Amino acid sequence: MEFCSSCKSLQPLDSHRDHFSILGIKMNFNIDTQALMRRFKKLQAQYHPDRYSTKPEREQQFAHDHSSAVNKAYRCLLHPVDRALYFLDLAGQPLEEGKIDLDSEFLMAIMEVNEELAEATDKETVQSIGRRNTEILNGLLSEADAAFSCNDIEKARKIVAKIKYYNNIYEKVKSFEREHGIVD
Repeated sequence: MEFCSSCKSLQPLDSHRDHFSILGIKMNFNIDTQALMRRFKKLQAQYHPDRYSTKPEREQQFAHDHSSAVNKAYRCLLHPVDRALYFLDLAGQPLEEGKIDLDSEFLMAIMEVNEELAEATDKETVQSIGRRNTEILNGLLSEADAAFSCNDIEKARKIVAKIKYYNNIYEKVKSFEREHGIVD
């Protein structure tokens, strides 16, 4: 309960709540990001510390705590990679470095893409790598959604490990584009 039913004052944040319950949305990997943004804005308006500036100091702190929790939950759930990692954490199966064995063929493919990206000097090559990478990343995110939906956490862990590699390539492509003033 966030507000007292009798006096209507803001109550302390329950630190055991997950990001989904903090934002008041259904726990699902596949999220409508527009609906998530609307919910975030509504909650931020509701808990914004400025709204509580005339309240007792204790209630001001509660507002700050709720506002911070809403921000943290939103940032995590907005980004699919962070959301996937969070899902694994919730399932008690966090993805830790060195704890997932990926086949050598996959790792070689990643190394080749990284080499191709490192050697790229022109906009077209980098954008081509970026498009291929985005297609693969989107496919893996769909696979992760299916695995999470079936509660196949072991399969999801393997997929999320691959997602992290492709997300790293995505970040490198974006960095190259920023450094070279490339805009789609």
